[in-house]
Amino acid sequence: MLTLLKKYIVAILCSIFLTCSFSCGAIDINTALTNAYKNSVKFKLLQDEFLQQANQYQKIYTSFIPEAHVSVVSGERYHNPSNSLFNNNWFPETNNLHRLQSPNVFTPKAELTISHNLFNGGQDIIKLKTIKQKSYAAKEKFYNDEQELIYEGIETYLNYYSFLETSKLYEAKVHYFQKMLEIEKQKLDLGESTSVSVANAQVQLSKALSEHIASITAVQNLEKKFYNFFGILPSNIELPRISNDLENSETALMNSALNNSFVLNYYKNQILEQQLKVKFCRAAVLPKINAQFSVISPLPFQPEHSTATFAVEMRIPIFNHNTAFLDSRTEIRALNMLISQYKDKLEQIKMSVASEWKQYNSIKQQIEYSDDYVKFATIALSATQHEYELGNIRITDLLKAQNNFYDSKIENIKVNVALLKHMYKIKQLTNKLTAKSLNLKVNYFIPEQKQKFKKTL
Repeated sequence: MLTLLKKYIVAILCSIFLTCSFSCGAIDINTALTNAYKNSVKFKLLQDEFLQQANQYQKIYTSFIPEAHVSVVSGERYHNPSNSLFNNNWFPETNNLHRLQSPNVFTPKAELTISHNLFNGGQDIIKLKTIKQKSYAAKEKFYNDEQELIYEGIETYLNYYSFLETSKLYEAKVHYFQKMLEIEKQKLDLGESTSVSVANAQVQLSKALSEHIASITAVQNLEKKFYNFFGILPSNIELPRISNDLENSETALMNSALNNSFVLNYYKNQILEQQLKVKFCRAAVLPKINAQFSVISPLPFQPEHSTATFAVEMRIPIFNHNTAFLDSRTEIRALNMLISQYKDKLEQIKMSVASEWKQYNSIKQQIEYSDDYVKFATIALSATQHEYELGNIRITDLLKAQNNFYDSKIENIKVNVALLKHMYKIKQLTNKLTAKSLNLKVNYFIPEQKQKFKKTL
């Protein structure tokens, strides 16, 4: 009986090591992210949002193009030969010659008008620069949001792996305690064990069953989340490898994060955009000059009776209820708020970089101790099993050693997953978590190629 138990324990240990370290036809993190990038609605919405914001510049170019329109008017004029307007002596002017000779008659005519703004205080130029600046901010926001979305996918992937492997350990734990309970019951029937030992085995089995059921529920929920994000069902997923392209020191990491931050660049562009809005409001008090050219001709077209007019109009604002000053003050307040938000975000990034770096290095050391924990827990279990077979220790000691072994394996999974999460968070802080940076095998959506204008006028 004891020999059977020993073989059973060895089989469980082998199966645990195999399931935790071997996978066939595995879906790695890049494969999952590639599928999500190609098929996920979330990434497509992100791209559409950028295009909507970035391409608004097209409409502002119309301010630099003259406007032209044609109007056609047709009707009839009436005249009153008497000196009183309030009578019924109104007669239509039906004589065509009289229509052409009289300046007061109303004949069908067409008018072509071309108008153009010559100067409006530079507001059109400022508005164009503002919309362009908004497009540059949209580019930075796109990359930042793409990184957030990719990190969300990585978290989903790693969480599923962690709970799946933990669930496998809980399942193995249940099988082990079921076998131990059967053995203790058989020993009890032979008078080699006590009811207390059976009760202890039953307690451990009940606890293992509870943990296993909870883990199954968690895995099922995470499987749905995995499918919703990646568009594929998880199959033999495996842990990514630790990247070797991270910065070597906290100072280098801080410099990289601050110099390349999509978030900070986004706020910088917003500040420049807001400064342009302040200039736009101040330009409202400057003179405006408009030019207009029009040609009027009777219908049918008669060149000899056509007239042409060219006019230049200058409008100088004198009093407009102080709206330009009020608008300018509102935009200045918004500018100050953006500057404060930029400074706050800068401090947040500094704190995040320092925190992530310390936690990453701390967990790296923790993994070494966790590996030792697994190693010595395995040795202790084997030694305890041997002592149990010799009858030198009670079943409670064996159950404790077995729990320590499973706890060590679960802890090892958690710390390895935690290390990877911090690694990818550091990549995100240094702008290395875009689809292109991860070398995903997809057709990259590159915002710079979608912006049709040059950066400078």
